[in-house]
Amino acid sequence: MSADELPDAANLGRELFSRSPHLETGQSCVRAAVEDGSHSIDAVVREAGFLAAKCMFRSSRRACGQLPPAIRHSVRLDAAA
Repeated sequence: MSADELPDAANLGRELFSRSPHLETGQSCVRAAVEDGSHSIDAVVREAGFLAAKCMFRSSRRACGQLPPAIRHSVRLDAAA
């Protein structure tokens, strides 16, 4: 498999895959993109390959125990402190 085929195999957009910290930190690339805040939630939904925001929200709640807006809000609070 070529490097160009890896994002498709991982079901991720190329940009999100290239910033994937999962192997180094154990954190999902979707959570990292949400925490990063440089993309809208809708952009993260599209790049991660979810059909709709509600699908990503359900997945986030199962995996992280929080919805993406709550994750982003907690990161902003931590940065302000």
